Amino acid sequence: MFKFCILLILFLIAQSKAISAQQYSITEIPTFGGEWSSAIALSDAGHVVGTSETGVSYHSISAFLFYHDEMQELPNLGNPRGNQANDVNSRGQIVGSSNPHAFLYSKGVLTDLGTLGGSSSSANGINASSTIVGQAANANGITRAFIYKQGNMVDLGTPGSLPSSAHDINSAGVVVGIFYLDATGNFVHAFRYDHGTVQDLGTLGGRTSWGLGINNRGDIVGASEATSGAWHAILIRDGEMIDVGSYMGANTVSTARAINDAAQIVGEYTSQINAATRPFLLQDEEWIDLNELLPANSGWILKGANDINNAGEIVGTGSLNGMDRGFILRPAYNGD
Repeated sequence: MFKFCILLILFLIAQSKAISAQQYSITEIPTFGGEWSSAIALSDAGHVVGTSETGVSYHSISAFLFYHDEMQELPNLGNPRGNQANDVNSRGQIVGSSNPHAFLYSKGVLTDLGTLGGSSSSANGINASSTIVGQAANANGITRAFIYKQGNMVDLGTPGSLPSSAHDINSAGVVVGIFYLDATGNFVHAFRYDHGTVQDLGTLGGRTSWGLGINNRGDIVGASEATSGAWHAILIRDGEMIDVGSYMGANTVSTARAINDAAQIVGEYTSQINAATRPFLLQDEEWIDLNELLPANSGWILKGANDINNAGEIVGTGSLNGMDRGFILRPAYNGD
């Protein structure tokens, strides 16, 4: 009897670990008849946006909204090649690019956001207050980071007159992005913009860094070249740049793309041994390949993670039975 109880306990522990290891369910993002889809961003309310090939003509694409597991194709600004969606807030407002101009889609209305005097623009981020950031060409043909609110697009005023772009904005209106330090593009730094003040965030010792995501606490993620020349995911907190890519091992390069208010970070890493690119989740200084969270025999190979919301839901791209598809990972078991 005693031996049976011990075996039962060991069995239950094993089952508990198995359940814990499969904490996420996965949902496929379909296409509009084409061969691929890609999920780029999601809101705390569960709106997912991205781009799908349409199949109407060769390489024709369209932005989508995927909400309550229903796919909606978004209108474009007349571009025959379609459009792409880059971000969405909890009000369901979507921003992106309908070549050659940035757009806002809100309550069924598509608005052309214009440019800074040039020919092109793209909107990359929108916060809960409907403030939008991105990049746009000015009258000199130089692409500059912009902020758009109350119907006005304004150059953020990044240092110099070289190219720059804004990638994300939080609820307090703090913006992250990149700016060029020289015309060659060999020296590019991440920046933080806070109501008129632009801060150069530096690097891990190399020439380049990127600011890609920011949460409502002000934590920033992205990637930077280290002194060794390796490309590592970074976390910037309280002005300090932390090399979080080192958690993934010496033989990897990595990029962090998004961070939620619980400081969960997602992105992708590439092994320099087999060149395979896979998505990661990083929390409490521990990281996990998202493929390890999939249900058994799911048919998926996940390749990249683009965003994570405050519910811990993750979107990105992968391969489902050999077909390129966007995905949503949803926590199915959180424990106590």
